[in-house]
Amino acid sequence: MGDLNGLTRKLDYISSLGVNTIWLLPFYPSLRRDDGYDISDYRAVSAEYGSIEDFQAFIDEAHVRQIRVIVEHYVTRPDLKEFVAGCVSAWNIGSDAISMNSRVL
Repeated sequence: MGDLNGLTRKLDYISSLGVNTIWLLPFYPSLRRDDGYDISDYRAVSAEYGSIEDFQAFIDEAHVRQIRVIVEHYVTRPDLKEFVAGCVSAWNIGSDAISMNSRVL
């Protein structure tokens, strides 16, 4: 299985087991410093799992089989790139660029 396409291919088998709900752990792009919970983009799928189109196809196929999908969505941390970009634009006075390695407090 391993990725969204593999999971989609196994939906008939999963359904035959009587499963009616699948809970997915985070599959968003991550810096991998916190077991995948340090999400860098909440609107994308990590390349190792597929694409946003693969995710939509999985959802559609699961729903055809009356299988609900729960996506674990960890929201206590901001999307790091957007957070830093927002801080940079708010604090940037006279500088055209600030390194993404800059520390934001």
